[in-house]
Amino acid sequence: MGKLLEAFGEELELFVQQMAWLNTPPSRPKGSEEKEPLPSRAESDKANNIESDIPPCHLIYLIQILTEIGPCLETGFGLAVIPQSEIASWQYNNGINLDVWEIQTLRQLSSVYREQCIKSKDPGCPAPYTKGDIDEQRRQAVADSFQNFLSGQFVG
Repeated sequence: MGKLLEAFGEELELFVQQMAWLNTPPSRPKGSEEKEPLPSRAESDKANNIESDIPPCHLIYLIQILTEIGPCLETGFGLAVIPQSEIASWQYNNGINLDVWEIQTLRQLSSVYREQCIKSKDPGCPAPYTKGDIDEQRRQAVADSFQNFLSGQFVG
């Protein structure tokens, strides 16, 4: 049973890493005059009609709970792992009692999400998960957008 939970844990972590990478807007280069934040990678994919890569996940209900609670807590000092009190409140409000391993897994996933968000602010951060041609589509869309920007035809 331990190996099975370990395999599902790795699968969940990869899913959460990809989710964080897609939802985190990359930072603008230092010294940039632009104040408007860049769109997230998910927003860019949608604008370029690219289907974002999402890894398979067998315990998707834990991802759903994590997104309902909020994968991280935003504080004045940056992102923080969701505290047990938030999970307890979610359980109380929904009339659901999670097992201890589920609560521990949610906190671990929150930590993984937080770390990936920090890494994903780097515009050169690679996607944690890709399934082939989508990477080439994304590269081509970025190259086209950059070419349009250079030629003064940038829209968006």
